[in-house]
Amino acid sequence: MRKTIATFVLLLVVVGMGCGKKLDDKIVLLTAENDPTVSFRILFNVGSQNDPQGKEGLAALTATLITEGSTQKHSYEEILGLLYPMAASIFDGVDKEMTAFSGRTHVDNLDNYYALFKEVLLEPAFKPEDFERVKSDYLNYIKTSLRYSQDEVLGKEILYEFIFAGTPYGHNESGHVKSLESITLDDVKKFYETHYTWANVTIGLGGGFDKRFARDVKKDFKTLPKGQPTTVPPPAVAATRGLHVKIVEKDATATLVNLEKATYAISDIVTRRVKSKPAPPFITSTLQQAASNRMGFT
Repeated sequence: MRKTIATFVLLLVVVGMGCGKKLDDKIVLLTAENDPTVSFRILFNVGSQNDPQGKEGLAALTATLITEGSTQKHSYEEILGLLYPMAASIFDGVDKEMTAFSGRTHVDNLDNYYALFKEVLLEPAFKPEDFERVKSDYLNYIKTSLRYSQDEVLGKEILYEFIFAGTPYGHNESGHVKSLESITLDDVKKFYETHYTWANVTIGLGGGFDKRFARDVKKDFKTLPKGQPTTVPPPAVAATRGLHVKIVEKDATATLVNLEKATYAISDIVTRRVKSKPAPPFITSTLQQAASNRMGFT
């Protein structure tokens, strides 16, 4: 599972762009007439600090369920199938104070890509099967990846929780096992309805688009509920005096020894048919996008 990112940059840096233009407090444009791509970053002023007590990880789980779940019109598998020939994706990232959704596409695919992009953000279906899959991914990340194979990341998360204990910053964005297990689909729906509003959104666009497209994007996202700005008082962190040490213990060598001494047997073999798709062909638009992404061409 993808780890939620720690920082965000709203203004998109694209070679040859120049200065960004803020039309109002809701949309920031970074235009580049000769850029063959268009980049999106939609920022909501809501993050892990808004997780209810005992539901830590709700903000991150909600964001991932939006980008890795079905919409009112398409299943998640159908969305992946539609994005595949465009060589494009839709990403989410959650920080303490904000949530961002981003993506990039070639101008030749702009209309089709944006239709999917806005559908994913504005019309999530929140199906039970998608919720259980994403929630399971988060639990597996905490139980296995973070605890046993990412020591550096684990150390940083424990340090943050140690420093900000007792504040809204006092838990990692992905939550804890107990809190994740307590989150329900209704919690996700309520969180989305409360925080994914016009009052909380800022739209960022960069690349080769025109003013008409920017106006259309703003008009589409203005269909979000009006809502109220999400505010959380700044955390009051107590001053640290003296030397403080946090010791973390976890099974490691003993677990390996037990595994080496165990007896294993194959109890069942399950075979499944898997569909494999070839890589999309390099047509003019995808070739230009690859040149822009990998070599900085414009």
